[in-house]
Amino acid sequence: MVHTHDTLLLQERFEPAKALRGAMRGLVWRRRCWVALAAVAVSLAAVAVAFTLFAILYAARHTLTPAAIVVAVPIALFAAAFLLLIAVVVGTRWWWCESFNRAAADADALLGSDAIRNALDLAKLRDDEPFVSPTFAKVAIEQAWERWQTAARNGAVRQLTQSHCRRALVAAIIAVPLLIVAFAAARWSDVSVTAVIALYRDAHAVLAFERSGKLHLQVSDTVVLKGTQVTAIAQAEGGKATSVRLRWRTVAGERWLPMTSVGDNRFAASLTVTDSGTLQAVCGRIKSAAISVRAATLPKVTEWLVTLEPPDYTGLPSESFTADAANLRVLKGTQVSVIATASAPLQQARCLASPLPSFALQTGERQVHLRFTALRPFQWQLRLRDRDGFEGTTPRYRVTVLPDRPPQVSIATSVSIAMAGGFVPLVVQAQDDFGVSALALQIGVNDARTPPSRPQTVPLAMAMGKEVERSVAIPVPVDAAGKCLWLRGVAKDNDTVSGAKTTFSQWLTVRIGTPEELVGTPEAWRQRLGQLESWLQKGEWQKAQAQVAQWQRWWQEQWQQAQWANQPLPLAWLAQWLRHLQTHLQQGDGVAARNELWQMQRALERAIGEQRLAELAQEASRLRAMQESVVRRLQHHASPSSLAPTQKVVAESTEQLRQALRNEVERWAKLGEADVAFQLRDAAEVLERRPTTAAQQQAAAAMRDEQGALAQLHASDALADLRDVEERLTSPTQNPLAQLYRQERNLLAQLLEQTERLRRDQMAVRQVTERVTQSERSTPDAPERAQRERFAPPTPPSWQEVERLTGQTPMQPPLTTPQDLAGHQQQLRQRAEGLRHPLRAVMERTPQLSPEAPHHLQDAIEQMRQAEADLRLMNLRQAAPAQRRAEQALQQLSEALRRALQTEQGSTAQRMGAGENEAMALARRQAQLLRQTQRLHQQRQQGQMPSPAQLQGLGAEEGNIRRALSRMEGFFGETLPPELRQRLGDAQEQLRWLENQLPQGETGQPAQERQRQVLATLFALAQALSGQQRGHQQGQQHQQAQGQKPALPDLNWGRFVEHGPPLRQVPEALRGAKGGAAFVEPSRSPATNVPPIFVPRITVPPAYRDAVQKYQRQVR
Repeated sequence: MVHTHDTLLLQERFEPAKALRGAMRGLVWRRRCWVALAAVAVSLAAVAVAFTLFAILYAARHTLTPAAIVVAVPIALFAAAFLLLIAVVVGTRWWWCESFNRAAADADALLGSDAIRNALDLAKLRDDEPFVSPTFAKVAIEQAWERWQTAARNGAVRQLTQSHCRRALVAAIIAVPLLIVAFAAARWSDVSVTAVIALYRDAHAVLAFERSGKLHLQVSDTVVLKGTQVTAIAQAEGGKATSVRLRWRTVAGERWLPMTSVGDNRFAASLTVTDSGTLQAVCGRIKSAAISVRAATLPKVTEWLVTLEPPDYTGLPSESFTADAANLRVLKGTQVSVIATASAPLQQARCLASPLPSFALQTGERQVHLRFTALRPFQWQLRLRDRDGFEGTTPRYRVTVLPDRPPQVSIATSVSIAMAGGFVPLVVQAQDDFGVSALALQIGVNDARTPPSRPQTVPLAMAMGKEVERSVAIPVPVDAAGKCLWLRGVAKDNDTVSGAKTTFSQWLTVRIGTPEELVGTPEAWRQRLGQLESWLQKGEWQKAQAQVAQWQRWWQEQWQQAQWANQPLPLAWLAQWLRHLQTHLQQGDGVAARNELWQMQRALERAIGEQRLAELAQEASRLRAMQESVVRRLQHHASPSSLAPTQKVVAESTEQLRQALRNEVERWAKLGEADVAFQLRDAAEVLERRPTTAAQQQAAAAMRDEQGALAQLHASDALADLRDVEERLTSPTQNPLAQLYRQERNLLAQLLEQTERLRRDQMAVRQVTERVTQSERSTPDAPERAQRERFAPPTPPSWQEVERLTGQTPMQPPLTTPQDLAGHQQQLRQRAEGLRHPLRAVMERTPQLSPEAPHHLQDAIEQMRQAEADLRLMNLRQAAPAQRRAEQALQQLSEALRRALQTEQGSTAQRMGAGENEAMALARRQAQLLRQTQRLHQQRQQGQMPSPAQLQGLGAEEGNIRRALSRMEGFFGETLPPELRQRLGDAQEQLRWLENQLPQGETGQPAQERQRQVLATLFALAQALSGQQRGHQQGQQHQQAQGQKPALPDLNWGRFVEHGPPLRQVPEALRGAKGGAAFVEPSRSPATNVPPIFVPRITVPPAYRDAVQKYQRQVR
């Protein structure tokens, strides 16, 4: 019995072997899938290339001959089949190359061993294989499987399909663009299989027709309008024509149109004629005869020539243009000439117009002439007919007639308020299209709401033109303050077609006011400067600088107004301070600009205080007059109850006055004017002492109770208080402002006197320096000089040198060496430096003083220091120019101080009158001192010794008179005769002697004689000033009588030299008996007879006589 055993292969029952074999099979099929995709892509590319060939062939069918088409179609078909065959072969070969063994070999190559193939071979063994142990086979298979799994986890297995994937991707990249190109070509050429077959069949038919066929072409019309559709019919003979095309040749090019079959060998085609050309039917090589077709257009205007001739009064030249004549806008009366050139020869032309104007029309071969005058608007068009019978019409053209617009006139001024007696700068402008023939100005004065009913018309001289401008200055009536000046411009044009037209401008009103209204109040200027200060604090320099520049221009305009009106301009000092502030702003000096601004604000605050004090003085006078009227009526037994309301009103006003005085006390205390604040406090305490208001209220209560006696008692007490307050506020001796002004004038006068003396001393040192420098240049050697002095007598001084030696400068010790000059120059510099503090005090108290004054003093000090250094270095040539510059700086400082003092003291005539009054007041005081001295001397002779206090008082009074006389000399010195100036100097020396000797008991004849001489000098000074005042007034009256206007208006810019506020701030009740504008009594001649002044005429000056005597002694 034979036993058989079932033996299985390892790959059937060993799981790693199964898995390894399955992995190899999967690898093979993945690679085959990629190969299949690449083969499909290659096949599609071949199909796309073949289809593209057929599309190109079909698109070029019109350019190929039938024989070429017959040959090209089979060739294209063979090429397509060949490409497709190659693609199939390549794809099949790629498929069969991908076998199981190749995949295993590629896997072993990736792993770097033969483990995969050995494992696959061992998997085919049986369990009872005698040559190889099964265990060894399983181990080898297990190791191969593990290596494959490791490679799979690492991603190395993907390399086995990477090349196949890349090949498929490249094939797809090639195939997709080819397919897109094939699709686009098919859409562009409309190719299809049936179309290719039909093309091949038609090509064979055409070849057959070309052997014996003919074509005949017929056209519906050979002359048509552009855009008209024409039908062409082709008839084929001698064969079967399957495809006929129509060729259309024009200047623009050639175009082929397919002809459709409409019958047996009959073809038709339609085309739109846009240009002239030829038509021809073509079937292969068979062509019909060419037929010309002309494309005609409707007759139209191809060129225009329009000529416009404006009316003669416009002065415009004729205008021609070749543009379209549509929408002509012409001036009324313009002659219009139109020449229209047609596109074809014309048979007839007509003009259609609505409304129909009068025109002339002429028709030529190609041109149409039209001429008309435009007097009203209308519409027109041309209808043209050419020789072919076509009719064309132009669009409807519109002629717009523009009337001559009336002229435009306007007036403008830079001022909104004018000064009474001044002028209004006015600019009258008129414009017209073609010329202004007349220009006038209507002027009237009325209130602000109602224009004048009969204005005055003033024609203005002008030259006719399109734009006319006239600048005029309209005088303002002197008595028109408070009213308005009404101004209106009138213009007329030169229209001769419709008539001249007249136009009026709008009324321009300029308010006529006083100088105070023009300039504005100090409170308004203080607010403006406060805004300017805020801009500076914020750093807005450009804005502040622009504002200050605008204010400067405004002040210049107001200055011109004031000069024209010859009236004073309040707050004129602000213009100079603003100009100085503008300089600091331009230089970017913030500290100096703020200092200037604060000084102006302080000055304005003080001006407000001064104005308020003047108002309080007027209020005190008014209340005193009202209270006095109440007391007087009570004394005349008037009904007390009827006066009670008036007394109540006076009481309320008195309380307000007391409160206002207290407020002013605080204001002046803040300003640093303690004296003024103290005096105002005293005035307020007068009303508070009783108190006055309580007395007035008690008087009113008594009046209501009909108690006349008690009411009169209280009213009299209140009247006494009001009189005291009025006296304190308005009296020349008690007025706080009068004392304040006197202090300011004293400061200015003293500073001016010191500056003038310093300048004269500097001039003397400079003259000595120049003399020494000149002597050094002209001095010869010592032996020659000695010999010349020995044999040549000295030359006497000339008359001019003597006149220079007779000046008022005190004699100085001779300065011969530069060291002496340097020492004296140092003393002058120290004196100049000592003027800084007084000048600073004057700057703070007097806003009228120019801001340049400190700079002049600083320049003088610097030049003195430079001159001192040059003198110490023995450099006399450079020291003299520095001294001269220092002298010039001091001269500028003196002029600034003198101008401030003049501003402080008023105009020339007022200064002379005030100077006369002051001289007479000093003379009266001197006469009183003379009488007191005589009385004391008589008492001494009788054995009664005067008290030392009386003697010291006399000396102090003489010192006060000396200082006042010194100030007057410094102020009026240049206007007085030389003899009187000499007497003033002697009088000051005599007063200085009296000031020193009277306290020591010297009251005898020498003292009295000196007092008489001083008294005579004061009377002479008063008479001299009075004569100059009359001469100045007579000169002004003479100029006004002759109709001449002074070069500079005699303006009252500030305060007078005497006590008191400015003229505009003085109450009307105070002018006259109490001293007028200057708060002084009118000058009266003294009771004693004063001998006239006799000045002997000296023929030979003593200095010249002494020089001649010295010369004679040297000669002897």
